[in-house]
Amino acid sequence: MCGICGFAGFQDEGLLRRMTELLRHRGPDSEGFHLGAAAYLGMRRLSIIDLSGGSQPIYSEDGKVAVVCNGEIYNFASLRQELEAKGHAFKTDSDTEVIVHLYEEEGEGFPQRLEGMFACAVADERSGRLLLARDPVGIKPLYHCAAPGGGILFASEMKSLLQAPFVRREIDPAALDAYLRYLYVPEPLAIFKGISKLPAGHVLVREPGRDLRVRKYWELKKLSKVPGAGPEREEALSALLGATVKSHLMSDVPLGVFLSGGLDSGAVTALMARAGARIRTFSIGFADAAERSYNELGLAALVADRFGAAHTEIEVSPDAADLIPKIAWHFDEPHADSSAVVTWLICREAAKSIKVALTGIGGDEVFGGYPRYMGARAAGLYRGLPLALRQAAAGAAARLPETGASRDWLNWAKRFARGGAQDEFGCYDSWTRAADRGLLDGLYSKDMKASLNEDATEAQRRAFYLEAGSEDVVDRAQYLDFKTYLPGDLLMMADKMSMASSLELRVPLCDRKLAEFMYSLPPEERVGAGSLKSLLRRVLRPILPPQVLAARKQGFMIPLPLWLKGRWLPWARELLSPQTVKRRGWFDPAAVARLLDEHVSSHHGRADLIWALMMLEAWQRVYIDEFKPI
Repeated sequence: MCGICGFAGFQDEGLLRRMTELLRHRGPDSEGFHLGAAAYLGMRRLSIIDLSGGSQPIYSEDGKVAVVCNGEIYNFASLRQELEAKGHAFKTDSDTEVIVHLYEEEGEGFPQRLEGMFACAVADERSGRLLLARDPVGIKPLYHCAAPGGGILFASEMKSLLQAPFVRREIDPAALDAYLRYLYVPEPLAIFKGISKLPAGHVLVREPGRDLRVRKYWELKKLSKVPGAGPEREEALSALLGATVKSHLMSDVPLGVFLSGGLDSGAVTALMARAGARIRTFSIGFADAAERSYNELGLAALVADRFGAAHTEIEVSPDAADLIPKIAWHFDEPHADSSAVVTWLICREAAKSIKVALTGIGGDEVFGGYPRYMGARAAGLYRGLPLALRQAAAGAAARLPETGASRDWLNWAKRFARGGAQDEFGCYDSWTRAADRGLLDGLYSKDMKASLNEDATEAQRRAFYLEAGSEDVVDRAQYLDFKTYLPGDLLMMADKMSMASSLELRVPLCDRKLAEFMYSLPPEERVGAGSLKSLLRRVLRPILPPQVLAARKQGFMIPLPLWLKGRWLPWARELLSPQTVKRRGWFDPAAVARLLDEHVSSHHGRADLIWALMMLEAWQRVYIDEFKPI
């Protein structure tokens, strides 16, 4: 695990060193550089595999191919055997070295052979080629932008690119609009104009005298053959889960697991124990009595005790004024998934005793864990009613006040009625948004509204929804989340919040073979009649406590609606003061003040959108007003 950066098309060692230094938190153990004609490469290393011999860059036998990699390659041992049989000589025991020799064998097609999480750069001094690759699911991030004269810069974090004097910190209104709707900036957009994220499962190739090429090398598709129904299918999933988690235990340093008390992290813990790992579990909750309904500490302790884990409980009452600027700095871009707060806190605590932790992130997208998947199926039946009746129901729902509690049944009913007046994609998309177009238009300033043209983000999301390779609404919904919400929100959050504390976070439930297997099954194996994660529950029934299997889905949440009416309200009013809002120019100050007042008075539940505005202002203070590390 590390941070990587570099460029091609020009030479500037001072710039490379400044870019690399800003990634120190991702790799405090060592640094390395390659200064070649094809590319300049830099890296900071967090030592996990081959502690003494795995320093990067790593080179081919003749020194003509250099590679830096952020991540872990879980199938490196089998790949190494194959490559050694073909005559390649290895100098280290590092997983990264297989990339060099695999590239020599297979060229730019090598990433499709890798199983793991990675963002890597290959500099080929023979041909002058620079190749960038990102793992299939998007676990590790990679930003890039153009340089004068046809050059290119890249880095694990956007802040590193901003060291170049020609990279402008100019906000892209389209990216800002997408952020406020979905609470993150979706790839390939980045918040600054001219910067992009390399999409998951893609390679980027720069060669002298040729146009830049970005190509997809992996797609989530249904397998042509899957095991039969019933016990055979359960056995196949159990074996695949066990092998996947076992592969993620590869490490020369101690491991832990983040245990929320839910099904996914419980599954990871159970399978780690079955693989013979010594388990250290970490759980987080809230100290105030009014906030304890958001805790899952009791269930987490039950799982930890079942598997003999060394268990750590963390109870928090976070201070927003201290926390928010640090989170904003490490995210690079505005990011408003409020679970980042507890992710930051648990990573900070765990990093005191371990360097690697496993988590259950991705289980909902892979196994079918969101209630909206059942809602999508019900909405298909609802759309059989006359349009006029559905529109009337949507209008009535819009006039009802929201409670501010995202899990309240009335809010779900309101969202269902509003979405049911739209087409299939529009309905599902409306359930994944923090704000619709009408609400945002009421918030935006005249200049902001004038800067928005065609909605490319919605067009991209609609394309994903329709290219799912299935007519089933659950397949389509899961595919959309797998391509957007998982890499853009959850995995980006996991990477940035863990690496801020120099902690490697692994996500075994995001393994691509596991995703392919589950996506290939009939949708009812994921979302059954009244049951989410149907197949996974059957597989886990013999090994997890029944209380965990029966528990209502909660999620890794904070009591945000409560905090924005109480302990964090003064900080919210300071960040979103009319003077500040007017100075930024993106929003109407009166509309923002009204939004906050409505939330406080409980007429409307707008906690997510208010949090997004707060995080945007906090981010602007550290990236626009004064760009310096926090």
